[in-house]
Amino acid sequence: MQPPRLQVCWNDSEDEFPLPAVARDIYGPFGFPPPPPDRPYIAANFAQSLDGRVAFADLPGQAGGDRIAQSEADQWLAAMFRAHQDALLLGAGTLRAESGPDGRGYEYGQLPEPWRSYRREVLKLAPLQVIIATRTGVIPSDHRLFASRETKVWIATSASGARRLRSGTHPGAEVFVPNSGDAVEPKALAAWARQLGVRRLLCEAGPELYSQLFGAGLVDEEFRTIAMQVIGQAPSGAPARPTAYGALSFLPETAPWHRIISLHAARPYHLFLRLRRAERPRAG
Repeated sequence: MQPPRLQVCWNDSEDEFPLPAVARDIYGPFGFPPPPPDRPYIAANFAQSLDGRVAFADLPGQAGGDRIAQSEADQWLAAMFRAHQDALLLGAGTLRAESGPDGRGYEYGQLPEPWRSYRREVLKLAPLQVIIATRTGVIPSDHRLFASRETKVWIATSASGARRLRSGTHPGAEVFVPNSGDAVEPKALAAWARQLGVRRLLCEAGPELYSQLFGAGLVDEEFRTIAMQVIGQAPSGAPARPTAYGALSFLPETAPWHRIISLHAARPYHLFLRLRRAERPRAG
């Protein structure tokens, strides 16, 4: 995968990883703080339109984030971000929405070169694991993730979801119920992932799961692609075109703030923000 033409506008990242020279030249330093003791360090990656929407949820087959970004730079950066994680977190809705050209989805755990070799030979990391969170257990059994021999797939679900999954066919995947009840509780999910040995977790789930993690205070930072397009609302009666934060609502004194870690541009149509959860700034 050829590197994109990126302009570094700001980069205040930790300098932790020995990025390939070509990547460092166009991106700059890259690193993460240590994870908390009881859960992974959780980052999230989203593409959004200029009006803040993250999916054409009303258009079957076109609801994936790639329809918002439409950017080779976004794909290159997504592969770089994934290369440094222990696991990738997806929601079952993402698997259904991103059906791919043949209807069998994408092999999220497989990295393109040179990131695949860099992860294995330089970072000495095991293959990227994929965790799928689903309350209902409704996951397409023919998704290509389940045919991969290289990607370890976990399905975190509720008790009722586990019963449904056991009656289906998801070869190679292990089903786990992180908590009692009929939902996948975000803090229990994060604690369970840490027990698996996951120190860094990248969330690429849709707004429903992501907003639950964010609302529970579990999202440490965000990678955000901003495409310079306005997609507006869905037609009346159609599924809404969501923002990343779903139905979350805050007051002025409780609204979360973020600090800019880096800002890159792929002119003329895309900005790439890296944001880290921060304390409320003091006036002035």
